[in-house]
Amino acid sequence: MTFETTASDVLWYTWSDSASATTYINDPWWNWNTNTTGTASSATWNQWQIRQDRWEIRQEYRPLVDREPARPRVYARPKEDIELARRKGEQLLMEHLTPEQKAMYRRLKKFRVISSEGKVYELDATKQWHNVFELDDKGKRVNEFCIYQTGQGPLPDNHLGQKLLLEADEAEFKRIANMTQLQYAAG
Repeated sequence: MTFETTASDVLWYTWSDSASATTYINDPWWNWNTNTTGTASSATWNQWQIRQDRWEIRQEYRPLVDREPARPRVYARPKEDIELARRKGEQLLMEHLTPEQKAMYRRLKKFRVISSEGKVYELDATKQWHNVFELDDKGKRVNEFCIYQTGQGPLPDNHLGQKLLLEADEAEFKRIANMTQLQYAAG
């Protein structure tokens, strides 16, 4: 049985049990296993053995620390620390909210912000991203924004950052954030 590759398929060479099969000299596997005349190379085994020996030497001299089981790269924080950070973040957020915003936050877990350009935005405090909405004159959501701090931190810290950026520079907020026009707002 003969399997033959086409001239365009140079990555594989012909495997055959017959003497009439052809091989392609520009094939990488063929070149690795043959010398320049196309006959089997005795150097191939030697090169493979050298690589094997080098690998064994590297394994033998590896520091013992590398042989210990892999430790997780991200260490889980104790739940108490996470809860403490969230409470501190919420306390800081409350210090920056008006009495009306605080009442809405406590009641609905969201609050409204008037931007530097006078537009009204609503921040959903239950989510980290896709939680900022631009409202029209009737209080209907028209655009959704996704913008959040990098790294891990308490959710209220993220909301405070969004609020402060909207109040200070709405244009910069819109430049950074991903915006999605809500479908029901267009109609």
